Amino acid sequence: MTSLLINALQGLKRRTTRKSRSKLSPQPSVNHLSNQKEISPLCLDPPDINSEEYLYNLHHSRLHQLPEELQLIIGAYLPQHAVLALRATARDFHRIHIQPHSVCSAERELFKEVLRRDDYRRDCRLDREGKLPDKSLALCSNCHMLHSRSKFSSSQLLEPPETRLCIGAEGVVELCSHCSFTFDDLREFHRDLYYSRESTYTVKPFLICSSPDHAQDPDESPVPGPIVRLGSTDRYTSGQRRPAARHEILRRILILTVKQGETVSEDLFTQAISLMSEKICPHLHINNPRTYQPFFSLECEGLSSGAHFHRCDPWACWGCRSSWRHCPEPTCETSYALFRRRHKKAGRPDDVVLSIVRNFGPLTEARDVNNASWLAQIVLPSGPRDKRYVMDTTQFGDPNSNKEFMRSIEFRSGGLFDWIW
Repeated sequence: MTSLLINALQGLKRRTTRKSRSKLSPQPSVNHLSNQKEISPLCLDPPDINSEEYLYNLHHSRLHQLPEELQLIIGAYLPQHAVLALRATARDFHRIHIQPHSVCSAERELFKEVLRRDDYRRDCRLDREGKLPDKSLALCSNCHMLHSRSKFSSSQLLEPPETRLCIGAEGVVELCSHCSFTFDDLREFHRDLYYSRESTYTVKPFLICSSPDHAQDPDESPVPGPIVRLGSTDRYTSGQRRPAARHEILRRILILTVKQGETVSEDLFTQAISLMSEKICPHLHINNPRTYQPFFSLECEGLSSGAHFHRCDPWACWGCRSSWRHCPEPTCETSYALFRRRHKKAGRPDDVVLSIVRNFGPLTEARDVNNASWLAQIVLPSGPRDKRYVMDTTQFGDPNSNKEFMRSIEFRSGGLFDWIW
């Protein structure tokens, strides 16, 4: 019965007085939704009887036309946030239904969500009718906020407000020519892995491109299938697992192989990267020699001394850590380093590897698409995205998955666990 009553409530239009509306936001603005977070449900005044919404409810609402006795019975079944919303829709409801004396924090949050949804629908109507007070703003359906029109692509400005996306929500992070993902993809992927009861944490969450265009065997090509990892750390609060506040893409790319003891000259390195068309980030190309200037020697004392258990690594070796470089774009949090890796198996050549770390900020809320770190990592999609080659941790563990490509992740190393550092 309660669900039927809630559905009936959704047909009501809400309108507060000018006084109470001003407490939320005097007019649609970029920050009007964030201002509503601190609104107390107890501060709303009775609805304005001259408003369009009040007159609509008066003449068209079936609930409004019921006898007061039935309305009181209905109100007894409603949760607190529904009673608060009902009192805000019409003066008769404000009089008939008693203001809850004690509203718990959960009910307050639910009521705030009702207010935010109401303001979003109002802004959708104003935007659709061309009645926004500030013509330089447009509504984003992802953020439920008004942004400057400069934050939308020209194609999205032609979309209705209910489906329009800002550049942060429309843009994609490209891993390779086959694999890209949006902010929404990452949020869904990350949420599913951390909160699904069926998830296993044998390895940390990752995405891999399984395209056959990538080398099936590392000896066939210098670029094996790309693997990225999300959520480098976890936070534990009161026994519950919570996602880390910031997330990053980690990737390693094989540049060339050399014999043990062979010097990696700058000319040899430049010749190897000239064949690679991929990017480190949207601002840096792998095949640009100036990206690595000044060129550091890749000869590390740890390799010859055997000080490292597996190999020389920019995460574990203090000498290699000094070679980390950063993207010159101020808002782009991309770091990269070249290092030389030696394998435990005797007779195998050394690998010259490019290690890339791309930090794209938090994934907590939909509005995080406006984070400068995320905006610096994305590009506008050039066409429809093909997701058939994207495989995540859950699919990787599925025995029915096609794993012919998985030899490439060995990457002349210890297999998958060596990749997930």
